[in-house]
Amino acid sequence: MSEETPKFKGAEKRPIVVAILVFVLTTVSTVAVNSYLHKAFIPWYSISRYVGSETWSAIVFALANMLVAFSVLTYLYRVGEKWKFWRIYYWIVVAMAVGLVGLSVCPIGYFDLPGYGYATSVPSHVHEVCSRLMFLCMLLVVTMILFCKHASRVTRMVAAVYVAYGVVCVMGYCTHAEWFAKHLLLFESCYLFSFLAFCLGLQSQRKEKLG
Repeated sequence: MSEETPKFKGAEKRPIVVAILVFVLTTVSTVAVNSYLHKAFIPWYSISRYVGSETWSAIVFALANMLVAFSVLTYLYRVGEKWKFWRIYYWIVVAMAVGLVGLSVCPIGYFDLPGYGYATSVPSHVHEVCSRLMFLCMLLVVTMILFCKHASRVTRMVAAVYVAYGVVCVMGYCTHAEWFAKHLLLFESCYLFSFLAFCLGLQSQRKEKLG
């Protein structure tokens, strides 16, 4: 007779689907519209630098990411309950959501004063702290899933690939590697979108029970 770890039903995936749709729509529109307005697509800009280049995008991005943060928090809490994660998992998820909200309401460069240099204002420093916090928490969440006995083999294999990619991004950022810095938008977008897609595709492990 077979017994399965609780699976994720369609309705339970709704929050992460909402998060993906909202995040993709706001990010793509922000980069596309602001590139058009400034007549330049700059691949070494981060998403938030694009966001902070115009008032409309700063407002829209902040509001949209509050919904994204709530949706991801709701979904990952449910994952933790089903897969019986330790309490530290929930704190990491909350910290990740806080980081997302913090970096969204403090887009880098937007509050900088002329003559003081780029990313020198207090909100810009808050953004940098929050972005690093969110990045680290995302990596920790996937790492925990990688070693979770309730996750399917495919889920853990994809988690391993994501963690490896995260390590590559960390190395590129910390060493100021040219290949990373010149394509920051690509690496950052892949990291964020892949995390959301990974969450959407989470699968439980089938267990066999004798008798």
